[in-house]
Amino acid sequence: MKKILVIDDERTVRTVLKHMLEQESFEVMTAVNGYEGIELHATNSFDIIITDLFMPEMDGIETIVNLKKEYPKAKIIAMTGVIGRFHRDFLKSAHLLGANKTLIKPFSKEKLIECVNNL
Repeated sequence: MKKILVIDDERTVRTVLKHMLEQESFEVMTAVNGYEGIELHATNSFDIIITDLFMPEMDGIETIVNLKKEYPKAKIIAMTGVIGRFHRDFLKSAHLLGANKTLIKPFSKEKLIECVNNL
């Protein structure tokens, strides 16, 4: 069973993603920001990390950079909601800095599971 970490500052997003992934028999933990996510990964060694890009305290870009520095083989999916030029640039940066996949919210359960299974 794959272990997945979901990092997002919005409780509803964490809850919905956790529910969708658990329905597919993944083991899921959640974190409210990058600091908490990195700490959880250090003690749980997740197979996949899904992180929002725009969060307070430590955003998704910083989270990806720190995770890749400490865990170069970490498999990361970066996601963001509002999609304008500014946000597209952040998704591109996330990919260049180590995110294996990117998702634009809202996305379907099928798209999420496809993304996870492709990693």
